[in-house]
Amino acid sequence: ETWIFHITSGLENTSATWVAQRLPEDHVAVTANNFIIQKVNCKDAANFMCSENIFSNARAAKLCDFEGEDMNWQACYAPNIRTFSYMPGYAPIPYYTTVRLWRIQSLASRSRTIPLTDNPADFPFSVKAAGKFHVDEIFNFTRDHYEGTPYDMSKGILSGVFGNPNRIEGGDGMKIISGQFTRGISIPRTSYSVVVQAKPTSERSVAWLATDQPMTSVFVPFFAKAKHAAAPYQTGHQEVFTRDCAWWAFNFVSNWMNVHWDDMMERHVGPKIQEQQKLIVDAVGALDSDWPRDSHVLEGLMVRLQGDVVKEWWTMADDLVVHYNDGRYTYKNGTIQPLGYPAWYLQMIGFNNLFYQDQWVQWAASPPPLLLKATEAISGSFNFSLQPAFIQGLALGMAIMFLALRWERRTALRKL
Repeated sequence: ETWIFHITSGLENTSATWVAQRLPEDHVAVTANNFIIQKVNCKDAANFMCSENIFSNARAAKLCDFEGEDMNWQACYAPNIRTFSYMPGYAPIPYYTTVRLWRIQSLASRSRTIPLTDNPADFPFSVKAAGKFHVDEIFNFTRDHYEGTPYDMSKGILSGVFGNPNRIEGGDGMKIISGQFTRGISIPRTSYSVVVQAKPTSERSVAWLATDQPMTSVFVPFFAKAKHAAAPYQTGHQEVFTRDCAWWAFNFVSNWMNVHWDDMMERHVGPKIQEQQKLIVDAVGALDSDWPRDSHVLEGLMVRLQGDVVKEWWTMADDLVVHYNDGRYTYKNGTIQPLGYPAWYLQMIGFNNLFYQDQWVQWAASPPPLLLKATEAISGSFNFSLQPAFIQGLALGMAIMFLALRWERRTALRKL
């Protein structure tokens, strides 16, 4: 069984207040920095579990009005994200939560009819999955940045010249100029992502780990019976750079991609992710037909797969430094290709003979015509898409379908 569990502090920091709701077997639920359990029925023991103080604390703290036990947990215990400042000092950012709910529910159900709003109460607790998903499809869910939708993070002025879906959060600027941008599930400050693959035979269950943000990382297996991981997955600190650490390998590449994101993803990082992920998934999948009884054999394979992908990533990291240097692309044979600015960008800013002076541009309601032509020309380029229905209208041909299973540290949403 799978249960969604929400917890917050108790009255005057006494025993915690909590609720859990059972997820139907063929459904998918998404929690994105907000509670998703709404109508509570504590008398339905098959589908709900509740703390004894769930109703009394709500009344004592005057969190919401309700009759008897007819309570909406989300409306009562969660702040209204449309008016609540998620980051103190900044304007409310409700789409920080709801765009992720919308995307995952749409992908999991393979539906194009789920509306996007800024109100989390508009979204159901869960949606029925369109079918079974292969584990690498779930990996790709975590890598998604809304490709082929009006919220595509590789488009628009915030993606810069080179289609970068990463966003820079916070800062003094947004305290002065309020607003909100799309929040991806894979973001630069993601430390790691985990996909747990539970199997009927518990000894064969696998926890898949991607260090750093999954959009530019590879999931490696951690078998339930294994006792030791490869050395790069046992060491490292964010405060000290080292080539001995898996996290730094993936973090370095992810950051170097900010130099020329779309070209690196298309030429190098994207194909390498696809190559390595397939190699690893195939190797683990082959075990199902003849699962090793000796845990040392299992652990040996796991350590090798983990170690090999880290070596591949450091080799690619070195190559990327050479390839993308000084605004040019250097080939292995010494040929140098100027990368320059794309024509659509120059068109958008009104580039002309006066740009030897400082120039400034203003907001426009539509993309430049050359960009529309460019997206049509590259619509068949490398992509992660596994569901053909989602690549219609794809702008850069890099659809990454995902289901969020990211672990992150959470704080209590409200102190009673």
